[in-house]
Amino acid sequence: MGVGNKVADCITLFSLDKPNCIPVDTHVFQIAKRFKFTSSKIANVNEKVYKEINEAFVKIYGDKAGWAH
Repeated sequence: MGVGNKVADCITLFSLDKPNCIPVDTHVFQIAKRFKFTSSKIANVNEKVYKEINEAFVKIYGDKAGWAH
């Protein structure tokens, strides 16, 4: 409780050695929109968009997507 998706993914990526986790912040969201990793037209990240961006990075970069982000 009190830990959001981004923080949980940061901990998972950097501390638990799970390189397929992508912490999505505003900067990653902007990049994802620019490179069409998401079809969303909304101005901020919600649960659905967060998942969509994660899946797009994993599809493109595989099991090292967290480091590629």
